[in-house]
Amino acid sequence: MNQNRGSSKRRGRRNDLGQALVEFSLVMSLLLVPIVLGMAGFAAYLSNFLALTDAVSMSAKQLAANRGANNLDPCGLVSTAITQAYKVAAMESATPTLTVTLTISNPAGTVTAGPTSATSCTTDAQYVVQGGNIKVSATHTVQSIFPSFGSFAISARSQEYVQ
Repeated sequence: MNQNRGSSKRRGRRNDLGQALVEFSLVMSLLLVPIVLGMAGFAAYLSNFLALTDAVSMSAKQLAANRGANNLDPCGLVSTAITQAYKVAAMESATPTLTVTLTISNPAGTVTAGPTSATSCTTDAQYVVQGGNIKVSATHTVQSIFPSFGSFAISARSQEYVQ
């Protein structure tokens, strides 16, 4: 008679453990899904930020390296370089809408051109001289991978010394 009571208690505990395991898995899935989705959203943001930062840095270096070139269009060169590099790095199929600002300073640190967000400024080419500084910044509004989160703006800046 004692054996029946003991085995029924064991069976009850086993059922309780199974129920606890199911409840735990349901609760953990509800907690982990938002965390994983948040990590995916942050990874997308970080990827876009790094792509824009790299594109801005590369365009400033390209402008500094092209000083003294004939028919140099600093604004056009920077805008085109950033747009193309960001499009490739961010794996965007459409041409991204970027706000690009260019500032050129002479060796004394006086701002000689800009800040401008024009797409063409051939007259400013004369200010890209040895010892000067080029400051490039860009801003881009990116749509979140989750529509309910909306969009967010990313921006990057780079400064290059003209040698």
